Amino acid sequence: MTKSGIGNPSPKAGFSYSAVERILAAQARPRSAMEALVIEAREQLHEVLREARLAPRSTAEYQALLDEMAKHDENDEGEDNEPDEPVA
Repeated sequence: MTKSGIGNPSPKAGFSYSAVERILAAQARPRSAMEALVIEAREQLHEVLREARLAPRSTAEYQALLDEMAKHDENDEGEDNEPDEPVA
């Protein structure tokens, strides 16, 4: 161990609670608000990325929508889209 009490202790050695408090008081610094936000955002992003991915949809699922749009377009072509003449 070094004079400051911080070093590479043997695997069997441990620090007392008061020693850990002294070490942290000497070395630790509080996080800024930006650092805290970055860490929180990173954790949320990792959580989202670990979620199950959605499987791609079959194109057959969209066929009904295409058919409906085609019917709608056919109906629009048959209608007169010009404004009516005013009745005198």
